[in-house]
Amino acid sequence: MDFNTQNYFNIAEPDLQGDSLISELGFKYLMQNLELYSALKAYTGKREGVSIKLRGFWKF
Repeated sequence: MDFNTQNYFNIAEPDLQGDSLISELGFKYLMQNLELYSALKAYTGKREGVSIKLRGFWKF
């Protein structure tokens, strides 16, 4: 049995075509013992989508 992968897989050559953009908008709220952080991240290009991040810290 021949395991030469050239015969089985057609792999495209790498190129520098295409555009991508990632942008993030964040907000930080500070109080005495509380820190809250929220962020909205948007992706566009070959992969598109949105993500939301929420974080909180309580210091004692």
